[in-house]
Amino acid sequence: MTLLVVSPDYASHLLPLATLATAWQAHGERVVVASGASTAEVVAGFGFERADLRLGRGSNPGVIAADDQPEDEGASLRGFFEATRRGAVATLEYQAAERLVDLMWEPASSARATLRIVEDLAPDQILVDHLAFSARLGLDSAGISYGDVVLGHPSALPVGDEVYGCPPTWPSAFRIEPRQLEELRAWAVLTLRSRMLAVIDVSGSMEEPAENGLRRIDIFQQAAIGAMEKFSGEVEMGVWVFSTARNGDLDYEDLSPIAPLADLAHKQEIAGIIQSLPARLGGATGLYDTTLAAMKRVRETYDPEKVNSVLLITDGKNEDENGIDLDTLLAELAKMDDPAKPVPVIMIGFGPDTDLAAMQRIAQATKGAAYSASRPEDLSTVLVDALSQRTCRPNCG
Repeated sequence: MTLLVVSPDYASHLLPLATLATAWQAHGERVVVASGASTAEVVAGFGFERADLRLGRGSNPGVIAADDQPEDEGASLRGFFEATRRGAVATLEYQAAERLVDLMWEPASSARATLRIVEDLAPDQILVDHLAFSARLGLDSAGISYGDVVLGHPSALPVGDEVYGCPPTWPSAFRIEPRQLEELRAWAVLTLRSRMLAVIDVSGSMEEPAENGLRRIDIFQQAAIGAMEKFSGEVEMGVWVFSTARNGDLDYEDLSPIAPLADLAHKQEIAGIIQSLPARLGGATGLYDTTLAAMKRVRETYDPEKVNSVLLITDGKNEDENGIDLDTLLAELAKMDDPAKPVPVIMIGFGPDTDLAAMQRIAQATKGAAYSASRPEDLSTVLVDALSQRTCRPNCG
C-alpha cells in the first residue's frame, strides 16, 4: 500500500503529518511526501520518499528569518509581525488577506501539479494538511477522496484535559475590546460562502420617520449599503421586494436573481436596486405569501456547497387579507423541511409595528432566527448579528 502525504513547505505543517505517517511506515507500507524543497531534509529524516510539490510562495525548514525568505515572502512576514504588534484582530485580518499569496498561491497550477503526482503514484490513501488549500482544490475538483488533517502547531497541541484551540489562559495582550470583536465578527461573516435571497419590505409604512428623523427606508438603505461594501465575492445574493399586489396578484417582485457578487455587473445591479427603494414604496405588508414563495425559490435552486438562506426584512405584520394565514404558512414550511438541505429563514423586524411572535414561529419552523430592532436606528447592528449566526442554525451558542 502507498500513502501519499501532502504538505506545504513548512516544517511546522509537515511534522505532525509525518508523525501520523510513521504508523504506516511501521507496518512496512510505502510513504511518499509531496512537499517543497525546504523540508526535504525533514522528509529524509523520517525515511520517507519525496515528490516535489510547491504549494506556497514561502517556506520554512524549521526556523528562518524574514530576510532569508524570497523578497515578497519576507515583506509578507514583516507585515505579519507588524500586525501582531497591533493586536489579535489585526493579526487575523492580515493573515486572512495574505492567504491568496501564501497557502492559496497559484491555486490552478498547484492543483494540477497535485493531480499529476496522484496520477503517477496511484496512492491507496492520501493525507492532506487542511491548509494546503490548492492541493485540496485539485483533489476535490477531481473527486478524489483524502484525509483532511487539521492539526495545530506542534507547540499548540493540547495536553491532558485541555480543549484543542482553547488555551487555558489568555495573556492580557490577547484581550479584545468589544468594538474590535464586533468588527471582526462582521468582517468574518460577510465573507462566508453563502447563497442568500434578500427579501425587502417596501410597504407604505416604510415612509414613516424614525426617532432620528430619517424615514425607515432611509435607515434600511444605510444598513444595506454598509453590508454590501463588506460582502465578499464568495457570496451569492438575489433581491426581492414585497408589499401587496406588486406583480398582479403576487405580493412580491423578483428584481435580481441569486448570483455571485464577484460579478461586478450583478453587484452594481443590486446597488442600484437599493438606491431605487424609496421610489418603490406602497401597499400593505404581504408577509406570509412572500415568505413561502421565497423559501420555495431558494429550495428550487439549492446549492449544497453553500449556506443557503432567506433573509427577510420588514417593519410590519402580515396585512394581506387575500393571502394565506400563519397556520397555513407553517404547515407548508413543515412539508418542505429537509434536514439534508437546510434553508433557514432569518427574519429581521425593525420599528414598533412588527409581529415578533409570528416571526419567531416562522423562524422556528425553518431552524432560522427572528430579530427585532425596536428602534430602526439599531438595524445595522441587528443585521450583522443575524448574518453572523446563519451558518450555525439551529445550534448557535
